[in-house]
Amino acid sequence: MSASSSSISTTTRAVVMTKPGKYEDVLEVYDIDLKQAKDNQIVVEMLFASVNPSDTLRIQGIYPTKAEKTDLTVLSDSEIKTVNGNIIGFEGVGRVIEKGKLATNAINDTIDVGDWVIPLDFSSYGSWSTKLVLDASSVVVVKNKAGLTPEAICSTKVNALTAYRMLLDIVNLEKGDYVIQNGANSGAGQYLIQFARIFGYKTINVIRDRSNYDETVSFLKDLGADIVLKDTDLTKKETFEYLSSLDGKIKLAINCIGGKASEALATHLTAGGTMATYGAITLDVVSLPAPLFIFKDIRLQGYWLNSFFAKNTPKQWMETWDHIFDLLRTGQVKAQVTKYIDMFESENGKDVIIGIDQFRSKVIDSVNSSVKVGFRFSKY
Repeated sequence: MSASSSSISTTTRAVVMTKPGKYEDVLEVYDIDLKQAKDNQIVVEMLFASVNPSDTLRIQGIYPTKAEKTDLTVLSDSEIKTVNGNIIGFEGVGRVIEKGKLATNAINDTIDVGDWVIPLDFSSYGSWSTKLVLDASSVVVVKNKAGLTPEAICSTKVNALTAYRMLLDIVNLEKGDYVIQNGANSGAGQYLIQFARIFGYKTINVIRDRSNYDETVSFLKDLGADIVLKDTDLTKKETFEYLSSLDGKIKLAINCIGGKASEALATHLTAGGTMATYGAITLDVVSLPAPLFIFKDIRLQGYWLNSFFAKNTPKQWMETWDHIFDLLRTGQVKAQVTKYIDMFESENGKDVIIGIDQFRSKVIDSVNSSVKVGFRFSKY
């Protein structure tokens, strides 16, 4: 290992699953010996981690790709044992605290101790962990921290990139065109509103009829939403008349819910319009009545960010990522609203990671939360 490194094994407190199932049944928190980092690896102290639907779907065994299991060395006061599983977490941001002598380059730039990094390929080691040992070549490094915070960039890998690319990759939108989306107050929904405004598109944003509806409308309008509607109003005659009178075409519908909610969304598309599904909150079937296909030529498709990564080069990935970072720096885009749960506490003037039982309790509460949450592991 290079300067600022050591030959000592790295120990982490992490959330582990060995099989899919109910959160309470399959999630455990362990202290794990990650061993000594190899010459081409970095040791990352995690700062923030997101809790996304993709995480909860993977825990339930519904997500289409499986994380590769590995043998994890679990440490405790009474014994050392091996658990075959993987650490949960698709998204997070950390700080490099050690690097091997051959760990010189991340995906996009050189890498040094002290850099912020966003892991792109976790392999068996996810973001719900206080520390990680990763290949340097598997992370995006943030060299220019000016105007950014770890919590602001924590959600860029999943929600921000997804929202940005959906506006560009699905249909050819022109300035003045409308995009209609459900789940508009979600993380991806918040970003989509802001990117659409910057690109010159208009948004119709559908949210649930909730107790804080007026407050949510004001919040979304402040982000740049043009129209906000209740989901219960989508099938009303007045809504059809209103949306059909708009000065632009509704070419794209963005669905993250499914079932009847997605059908109601698609009915407002202009002829030849496309509805893309990127989420499955209800897990209900996405389908449309035959007349919408026959007489309006409506198209259905899915959107998965992994396909963007697979079809494009790292240079192209970073063009999007760097633009998002610049928009965050200048305040043109606000990071999604997230309630971060502290996984540490102060003892004798120092911040220490909370105990295993409390750690697990906070994780279970978080995956069951009705609001967007994440984990904060350090004050950084």
